[in-house]
Amino acid sequence: MHTLSLFHIEQWRAPTTPAGLTFLQKHRWKAATTYRLWGNPRIFISSKSGKEKQQTRGAFATSRIIKLGLYYTLLSHLVPAFDACIIGEVQPSDVNVIHRTLFRSLLQAVFSTKGFTSAPPLALQALVLRAHTAVSWILESIAYLDGANAALGLFFVCAVRVDEPADWSPLFGSPAAAVSLTRFWSLFWHPLAKRPYSNIGKAAARRIFGLGVADSTAAKTIAAAVIFTLSGATHAIVTWQAGYRDWYLEIWWFVANFGACALETRVIALCVRSRSRFRLLRYLQRDDRVWMVRWLGRLWVFAFFCWSVPKWRYPRLERQAVAREQAERMRRIFSW
Repeated sequence: MHTLSLFHIEQWRAPTTPAGLTFLQKHRWKAATTYRLWGNPRIFISSKSGKEKQQTRGAFATSRIIKLGLYYTLLSHLVPAFDACIIGEVQPSDVNVIHRTLFRSLLQAVFSTKGFTSAPPLALQALVLRAHTAVSWILESIAYLDGANAALGLFFVCAVRVDEPADWSPLFGSPAAAVSLTRFWSLFWHPLAKRPYSNIGKAAARRIFGLGVADSTAAKTIAAAVIFTLSGATHAIVTWQAGYRDWYLEIWWFVANFGACALETRVIALCVRSRSRFRLLRYLQRDDRVWMVRWLGRLWVFAFFCWSVPKWRYPRLERQAVAREQAERMRRIFSW
């Protein structure tokens, strides 16, 4: 998709081979140019200027080694210790079909057959597990993806020295930028596929739906829908290849994110237009209340993930819990 985006949508011209090169130099130049384009989805063109580009290879190597060590400690020690202390061992009944829906899970806890006195701990356990599930996938993605970026950066910058430190900048933005679901995906999440997916979405809005103005609301909405759908489709393909039967939930989840982002945008626009009519909106608009609006936005993002993420994560957790129970049962049988 990266190549399709560059040469068929953006209409990039193939680089012209400089004159006066020997046969070996010509092929070396072609290989280097192909690598710089094909392996560069974020399109880092220049490596001569900018703060990040002034970083030395030694400083780059030190920072990436420290980062890899932190990610290893996080995944190998801190997260398992936290899970064992707070979450415990997940049972199949904790993540079955009832608990995949937030409100059904709470109602099941409140009206448990064990009696009303057991309802608060059951509800609290379900909420803690749900909150953990809503956040853990983000930490895992950052650790694995940015860790792989750091390891590959060490190889290409410090080992073979074909790249500059600026070509391997961190993948993710600041978590503080995720003050809304739209900004979570646009400012915080990694932009590896952002350019090709955006170009395909804009091309679909222009050529299929006939929307000539790229900045119109309709064109932006269609482009965003294509971006989220393509993201879901690519994740679904990977999930299907990994052998999971619920690959379609990946598409559902990304489409749900598109719907939530579209709704969020409309609500924000409505609040901006209506701020003169409501005292609360005028109160939140004050400069000394910006922090409150930002935390309300982060709370909304967290709440949406608490509702949506378990719908596609819990089936996998249930299969893992069932497999763990079966393995434990077989171990006990053969240990007699």
